[in-house]
Parts: sequence; structure tokens; C-alpha cells
Amino acid sequence: MVNPHRGIGRVGAVITGWLGLSAVASLGQAMVTARMLSLGGRGALVVLLTVSALGSLVGGLGTNVAFRHYFGRGDPRVSLGDYLGLSLTVAPPATVLVTVASLQVIHLSGGARADADLVGAIAVLAVANLLAVQVLDALNAAGAIALAAGLVAATGLVQLGLLLAGPRHPSLPHILVILALCWAAQAAAGVAVLARSGLSVRPRADRRAWRLLIVKGVPALGLNVGATMAFRFDRVLVAAFGGAGAAAVYSIAAAAGEALRLVPGSVGQVVFHRTARGTLSRAALRRATRVLLALLLVAAGVLALAAPWLVRTLFGPGYAAAVTPMRLLLVAELLLAPFLVECRALSGLGRTGAAGGAGLLGLAVSLVTYPVLVPWRGPAGAAVGSMLAYALMTAVARRALGGELGTPPVIRSSPPTASPPSPGPSGPSGPGRPRGLGADEPLPAPGKGMP
Repeated sequence: MVNPHRGIGRVGAVITGWLGLSAVASLGQAMVTARMLSLGGRGALVVLLTVSALGSLVGGLGTNVAFRHYFGRGDPRVSLGDYLGLSLTVAPPATVLVTVASLQVIHLSGGARADADLVGAIAVLAVANLLAVQVLDALNAAGAIALAAGLVAATGLVQLGLLLAGPRHPSLPHILVILALCWAAQAAAGVAVLARSGLSVRPRADRRAWRLLIVKGVPALGLNVGATMAFRFDRVLVAAFGGAGAAAVYSIAAAAGEALRLVPGSVGQVVFHRTARGTLSRAALRRATRVLLALLLVAAGVLALAAPWLVRTLFGPGYAAAVTPMRLLLVAELLLAPFLVECRALSGLGRTGAAGGAGLLGLAVSLVTYPVLVPWRGPAGAAVGSMLAYALMTAVARRALGGELGTPPVIRSSPPTASPPSPGPSGPSGPGRPRGLGADEPLPAPGKGMP
């Protein structure tokens, strides 16, 4: 188990190590599917995963962020059962949203033929993705870092193994179903872990609790959706303007930057948890951010120099055009890193509106710059648009955070960490009373699937 009193950087390093294994699995999936599918088919896969990820965030109504906030504060008004019940309720409309949007984007990009098999695979992918994200954040809230990190890494490795064990040239629906089944299994395993810890995982329909989750969560959609759109909307527009082949090239360019994002993302999740509990100081946050940026600067420089060799070796000469946008996106990741940490501090404080505002700013900049830069400069233009969006997101989040750290939580019934398991049967458990999970920091909810 991870000691919760360690420094932010040390705990973040543990999380990053586990997520690094997951990233290796995702990279393997990208390499395998790049050779299994045509350039257009690979681009269609990227587009479908992007839309599914966005749909899971919109469909969840930001309740994953809201639940982590309430659970961290030990608020008895919101239980795990309430959160799971709401997650199951929003899954069907989210599935419809993702399916319709995916078919529209596929039609624009021309990367795949929309038949009944593809429609069914998209629907299965959408519901599995949403439930996997929601359950993962329940584990984050409960502090089950070791189990959750292992679960995420194992899911990625199993997906890769099943792809390798299947046909050499599978259809696109075949690949989508494999990914979806593994995410569904991840969600089921996460629920089983929570149940064994003594928490009640029986879905509940408590209107008061649902109202609290939605009211607190909807403003967080600005962060969830706005930031993710800023991270992913470039792929959709590259596909729309340049075709599925251009989207495939751009996804490879983004892979290195997304690998770097694991580090600030992990540190940001530690910051979220400690801020919600009122144990994070401004000095500790500044120190962690400075060290983080220094490490990322070195890593980005190495990747920029090695970019031509990496692209040629891992993905083949057909992706040589990815080198220039890759280098630009590495710079963009350096501009984004402080945002990934400080927006989580805002969310931990319960300031979901402020955090959402920073994310919405990124979305607004994306909506203005991508349609201009992508038709003009292609994937390189999308990378420049990302740089502009990320820089403004970081500036707004930093200004919004100001000197707020150090304010104690309003509600604190008991620390939301686990106590030893009770030998008797488990009754319903509310926030702040999990048993057997350990006092670990939360695991970030990473983007699933290959880049």
C-alpha cells in the first residue's frame, strides 16, 4: 500500500509507474491496429474512440468529479449506491448520443462503412466506456490506488493480448467489441473490489443525492468536456478536413505527448484528493509543479530529438508526416502540465465552476483556432491550435486558484480512508466508511484505448 503521508511527487511517481504500464499497452494496441487496418480504417478507429471518450464524459454529467468531492469530505448525503444508481440511469441516453455522433463523424471522414455490425459495436463501446470511467472514479474516491492501477494496466494488457490472438486483419467492429468487453470487465471488477471492502454497491435512486451530484457535477462538465474537447477535438477536425488517413497520422503524433501527460495527470489526482481533505498547502503545490516541469522539459527534449526514429521504427514509413506535429505537441504538453495539476486543486476545493471555466476556455479557443489552422496547415496547424488552447487554460486555472489552498473542508465526519475489515456481515456503508481498501491516494481516470 502507498503511504498517504508521502510527498506529492513520490505518490505521483507510484501512480505514474502503474499508468506507464497501461500506456505501454495502449502503444502496443496502436502499433498492432496500425498494421491490422488500412490508413482509413485506423483513422476511423481513432475517431470512434475519441467520440466515445467525449460521450462518456458528457453522459456522466460530471458526477464522477462530484462524487469524489463529496466522498473526500465524508458527506453522508451521498453514498456509493446513489452514485452507481445514477451512473446506470444515464448510460442509455449517453449510448444513443455517442452512437449518433459517431455515425455523423464517420460519414464526414469516410473511414468506414456504417452497417449494422458497426452501429452495434459503437453502442456496446459507448456503454462500456461510460461505466468503466464512472467505476474507476469510485475507486479513486475510495483510495484504492494499488488495486485500481493494477486493474487499469491489466485491462490494457488483456486488450492487447486479445487483439494479437485474433485474426491478423480483423474488422473494425471486431476491434471495438474487444475493447468494449474488456472495459465492461474492468467496471465489474471495480464494483467487486468496492463490495469486498464493505461498501454497499447496490444501486439506489435517491433524488436528493442525485440532485447534489448533478448540481455539483454539471459545472465540472466544463472541465471534463471542455478540456477533453481541447485534447481531442483536433483529431475530429483533422479527420473532417483531411480525411481518416490524416487523423491516423495525427494520432501517432499525439501519442508521445499523451505519454508525457501521465505524469502531471497522476500528480494532479494526488492534489485533488489532498485538497478535498484540506491537507494541501500552496507551497507544496508550487514545489511539486516546479519539479514536474523540470522533468517534463528533459523528457520532451529527448522525444523531440528521437521523433523521426521513433515514428519510423514503431509505426512504419507511412507515418513520417507525424514528426513535425509531434514536436509541436510536445511543446503544447509543457504548457498544459500546470493546468492538469491546478485544475484538480480547484475541483478538490469544490470549485467545479471555476475548474469548468478553464476547460471551457480551452474548448472556445479550440473552436476558433482549429477550423482555421487545420485546413491551412493540416496536422501541424492542429498542434499549434493546441498550444494556444493549453497556454490559456493554464493561465486561467492558475488565476482562479489564487490563494485558496489551506481552507479546511466544511464537512468532515471522518477521513475517507479504510479501516480494518469488520468480521461481521456488511451493511450499507456511506461516504467516509469504506473498509479494507487502504489509505491510498486516488488513481487518475486515464483515457482508455490506444491513442
